[in-house]
Amino acid sequence: MAPALSIVTVCLNDREGLARTLESVERQGFRDLELLVVDGGSTDGSVEVLRAHAPRIARWVSEPDGGVYQAQNKGAAMAAGTWLLFLNAGDHLASDDALERLFAGLGADEPELVYGDVLYEKRGAVRRSTPPGRLLLPYLLRSTLCTQATLFRRSTFARLGGYDTSLRIVADYDLMMRILLAERGRARKVPVTLAVHRQDGLSTRPENAERVAREREQVQARWLPAPVRELHADWLALRERTVGRRLRALFRPLARLLRDGVRRLRRRAA
Repeated sequence: MAPALSIVTVCLNDREGLARTLESVERQGFRDLELLVVDGGSTDGSVEVLRAHAPRIARWVSEPDGGVYQAQNKGAAMAAGTWLLFLNAGDHLASDDALERLFAGLGADEPELVYGDVLYEKRGAVRRSTPPGRLLLPYLLRSTLCTQATLFRRSTFARLGGYDTSLRIVADYDLMMRILLAERGRARKVPVTLAVHRQDGLSTRPENAERVAREREQVQARWLPAPVRELHADWLALRERTVGRRLRALFRPLARLLRDGVRRLRRRAA
């Protein structure tokens, strides 16, 4: 019988992160799952970690691939579960009962996406992200769901061809936009903190900010008509001008005080 959930973990030379991820899955009280690992040919001892955890892994491979999204597509192709969760090396489930609580709150309907809250971990600091209960267009234009806290229905993922690997950084955003907008798929939020996502990937590196913005614009051009994008751009410009005016109004009294103080000092010096 097929499991309810397939967890796909991809890794490349992250032995400690991989062990952390695998251990968090193994501690889950929820057992109706399979664990699949796609390693990109690591040389740092990650394969030894996989061998040590092999009894709890349904299948794993270690071979060169074309990057994160290609590896995730490969893992999805090996999966048999109703749902897919991509939990990459270094990320982990937020609590030992996270999956149990998620599936208990899922209900009987059949959405294409299920998502929860996520904790972002960066340089030792942790912050919570709580996406809204309804994924309206303004939210999707400025943000996205965290993949590590999102379950894809596997049949939908396969029907749509998985991730578009021509996108190097935001293929997950592209797939979510296609499911929710082009396909008019349904999403459901379950109020559970599902995962802890380690923010050290491509999308969070400062040097990739321009590419992230460029790829997001490309995705939005795919799935949104031009008038909608133009309206959003106009709204952003208006908001920027409004914020600028508010900031100027806020700092105008301070600037006046500083200017008057400088004048007094100059008169005294004279």
